[in-house]
Amino acid sequence: MMIRIKKEHRWLKNFLSAHRVDAIISDNRFGLYAEHIPSVFITHQLAIKTGLGPWFDSRARSMNYNHINRFSEVWVPDNPHGYSIAGELAKPAMMPVPPVKYIGGISRFEKCDPVEMQAGDLITHPVDLLIILSGPEPQRSIFEQKLLEQLPAFNGGAVLVRALPGKHSKGEKLLPNLTSFDHLPAPALNRLVCKAKLVISRSGYTTVMDLLKTKKRSILVPTPGQAEQEYLASHLEKERLACSFTQEEFNLQAALQRASVFPFQTIDDDMQLYKTVINNFVQSLRS
Repeated sequence: MMIRIKKEHRWLKNFLSAHRVDAIISDNRFGLYAEHIPSVFITHQLAIKTGLGPWFDSRARSMNYNHINRFSEVWVPDNPHGYSIAGELAKPAMMPVPPVKYIGGISRFEKCDPVEMQAGDLITHPVDLLIILSGPEPQRSIFEQKLLEQLPAFNGGAVLVRALPGKHSKGEKLLPNLTSFDHLPAPALNRLVCKAKLVISRSGYTTVMDLLKTKKRSILVPTPGQAEQEYLASHLEKERLACSFTQEEFNLQAALQRASVFPFQTIDDDMQLYKTVINNFVQSLRS
C-alpha cells in the first residue's frame, strides 16, 4: 500500500510539472495530493472497521488520518443531517484535520418511475428476485454456487447478474425460472433493479447507495472477512433500510420469509447535494 501511494504521488508530481492544474479531486487515492494546489479526498470511511476490536480500529483510523490530513478538504458521500448511510464509518467521534464536507449519497442510477414493458427489454417476465453478485473471488463464486443450489425451489422469476465486467452475456437460462447475465451496463441494470420486487446483493457502499436511490427492498449479504461490509449490513438493518444475512448462514427460503415481514423503510433523498458542494468548490477556485 505504501509503495502504491508513493508511486501515485510521484506520478502526480511529474504530471503537474507538465500541466497547469487548478485543483485535484482524489477518489480514495492517498497519493494524489499537492501542497500548493487545493486537493480534495473523497471517502465514506473516516473510521475504519478492522473486525479486530476497538484498539485495532483506533490504530487504523490514526493511520487513515495521517494520509487524509495531507489534503485540503474531505468530501464524504453521506448526509450531513438526519439518517446516515455509513453510520460510524462516516461520522466518527474524532474527525481529521481538513474540513469535512458531506456531499450526500451519490448513485449512477435514476429513481424508479412506474416501469412498463418496452421493446428491447432484456427481461419480459416479472422479476420477483434480482441477485447482483460482486466482489472478490473465491467468495463471489462460493455465494453464487450456494444460490444456484437453492434457486430451483424458488417459485417466481429470478435474474442473476454476475458482475463480471470482462464478459458480456446476452442472457443465459440457467434454470427454467432463472436468467443469468455476466455483466450489464448501468442503464440496463438500473432498469432491472426498478422492475425487481426484491434484490439480493453484497453490502458494498456503491451498491447500497444505488439501492437506496431506487428505494428497493433488499437482502444484504456481506462478503465474508470484509469488516466494512459487515458493519454496513448491520447498520442498515438497524435503520430498517435493508435486512441482512451472513453468507455462511444464508438460506434462500428463510431470507425470503424474513424479507416478507421485515419493516422496510424508504428514504426521500434525491442525492443532489453533491452538486452544491462542487459548485461552491469551483466558485472558491475562481475567487
